[in-house]
Amino acid sequence: VLRVYRRHFAMPFDLAILPRADLDIEFSALLCIATRATRRITITSSSRWLKRLLAWQIRGPFSDVLFFPEAMHETPRRLRILEFLGHEATAQHLECWLGKEDIAYERRFFNEQPHSSSARRIAFGIGASSAKRIWPTKNFTTLIQMLRQHLDFVPVLIAGPTDQAAARQIAE
Repeated sequence: VLRVYRRHFAMPFDLAILPRADLDIEFSALLCIATRATRRITITSSSRWLKRLLAWQIRGPFSDVLFFPEAMHETPRRLRILEFLGHEATAQHLECWLGKEDIAYERRFFNEQPHSSSARRIAFGIGASSAKRIWPTKNFTTLIQMLRQHLDFVPVLIAGPTDQAAARQIAE
């Protein structure tokens, strides 16, 4: 561990950001401190007094603790951090890059479906970049069943190669 620390943190960093102080499940705060950055920023999105107090307790190792009381997606959260640092965000939307193959696949997929082209479709992204962030398949199944009680729609499962078993389980 000491060898890795010396190799990667021989020189201090200028900036280290801990995106969620109130959800530090991977001990990112320690890594943030280990950078010896001159400026260390952490964020909490909870306005509950207990979580604000906990965030205040960890303020010692951080130069700035930002409070974003409203829940928000990761992208606007990161844009707010950049704005805090003095940069201007030129767009507030998520980007999606589709290639010609993606568009052709989508057209083939929906043309081959037995449902009419005017049927409402609701997409469910069932994967995640980390196993800790994957929602259980039974929750997706329950959510789809609940929505079907109120809406007429076709569920579309968006899944990567590692999510195929979960997609089959939800589809059943």
